[in-house]
Amino acid sequence: MSEEWPNRLSVFLLKLDLILEQSPDSTDMTAYCQIILQMIDVTQFTETTFKVVLNRIHVLVSKNAAGLACDCLDTLISKRLLPMEREDWLDKAFITRLYVTIQHKFTHDESAIASLHSLLDTIAKQLQKTFNQTSTHAAQLLLWRVSETLFVQGKYHLSSAWCHIGLHMAFDKSGELNYAKISR
Repeated sequence: MSEEWPNRLSVFLLKLDLILEQSPDSTDMTAYCQIILQMIDVTQFTETTFKVVLNRIHVLVSKNAAGLACDCLDTLISKRLLPMEREDWLDKAFITRLYVTIQHKFTHDESAIASLHSLLDTIAKQLQKTFNQTSTHAAQLLLWRVSETLFVQGKYHLSSAWCHIGLHMAFDKSGELNYAKISR
């Protein structure tokens, strides 16, 4: 099947399942990630295939490979979703990316902040629009919570860096009150 239909979604899914079944305790998440990246490159995106790809990225997160999941989400956003200009999918993928970054202890890592800022720059430049109000609110809520947590822990520099992410031009539709709250 792999030779006859190398770019079929079902073949990719079988490969992913095989990786998980071969050794469930010590699965090779790098190989799993590589197959997801191939799926992102060649799969025709529909509502269903988009959900399947996101679901498989969530498997990476559940297997403690959040860094690989972030790499997959970055590729999905920059290579596929931005050229398609599907704002609903882009919003969902970005909020997922932000959530994974925050939940998996990348909040203390300045490189995570820099990569998130770089991703936002790419989104803002290629879309030439901002996120909608719902996505902006969700993103800024997550950013505010992580910033507040870091502030309480006395990590003022990191707290400030996360607030600066919330002030990015991609979040222009945040409203004056939200903007003022994050600015403080």
